[in-house]
Amino acid sequence: MTCSAKLLAALLLCSAGFAHSQELTSAAQPGVESAAEETSKKQSVSSSADTPVANIEQGASAAAEENTKQPAPLVLPAPELTEVEEGAFSENTFSLGDVSIHYRTMGTGSPLLLVHGFLDSGELWQPYLEQLAKQFQVIVPDLRGHGLSTNPSAVFSYREAAADLSALMAHLNIAKFDAVGYGEGALTLTRMAIEQPKRIGKLVLIGSGSYLAESAREQQRKAKGFNHFSKAFQSKLVALHPGGQPQVDALLAQYRALAADYQQPNFSPPQLQKIVADTLMINGQHDKYFPIEPVLDQHRHLKNSSLWLIPDRNHDLVFYGAPKPLEQEFLRVLFGHLQK
Repeated sequence: MTCSAKLLAALLLCSAGFAHSQELTSAAQPGVESAAEETSKKQSVSSSADTPVANIEQGASAAAEENTKQPAPLVLPAPELTEVEEGAFSENTFSLGDVSIHYRTMGTGSPLLLVHGFLDSGELWQPYLEQLAKQFQVIVPDLRGHGLSTNPSAVFSYREAAADLSALMAHLNIAKFDAVGYGEGALTLTRMAIEQPKRIGKLVLIGSGSYLAESAREQQRKAKGFNHFSKAFQSKLVALHPGGQPQVDALLAQYRALAADYQQPNFSPPQLQKIVADTLMINGQHDKYFPIEPVLDQHRHLKNSSLWLIPDRNHDLVFYGAPKPLEQEFLRVLFGHLQK
């Protein structure tokens, strides 16, 4: 990818994020009660990154039914040693059966896996890649069906997506790594941390929780097809997904289908307690997909977690044209967590 192409992709992604919140879902969101009003122990949630750790006891009743069925073990290919050119930004494709996973690598140092959300691609991380690559060997995949990755089944499963990432890291001969995920990427990493807890050292989950609120599923059901978007937003989606309208419509169909699948995402307390990674949760106060109840439920059942609750932000959080001071604060908190 040329420098001009990367710059164009970054500019398109920044403007595409605003359209995400304006066109893909409605922007209205009712106020969220503070955690102090919902917990009998009245412990505080941090609204500043100066003190991102918040130990919060039960603040709301969990609305999700426990799913304690143990998943079958993943079968991974034998690791293959793949060299990453020092200081370079390289693009590669990894084949797993009939699925091809496109990924980018940049920088040197300890490995850091970055996973985007639904209807995004690895380009989501463009504003932060340069800084992160100074300290880490950054691996940035496109989830199956997104960007330049394929998904012949036309069905999205968090467990299959987690298996893709697990196999990719084995292909790169990386046994243990840190990971950061946003939205569906965070849910995929949660599944991965449950099934292979020893592989992830530090974990950052942005814009996710233990289950999907019913209000969020209603938003998924309302997601319309490519032709319902403005021409400007269509162009931005095509910039992220070279398959154009067919690829975007396939992703939207998968997105709507997830609304009817109450088994995913739906992480039970016994499942969450399998996660041993030092976990930082980052959530928005006005996130319509993951309001405070599933956020607190997940935070309560993780063995080692801290929570940064950002006021006045919705599901976009630190992406899609976030204020520059917030981007800088995010990097400060992120480095603080990954390097402690």
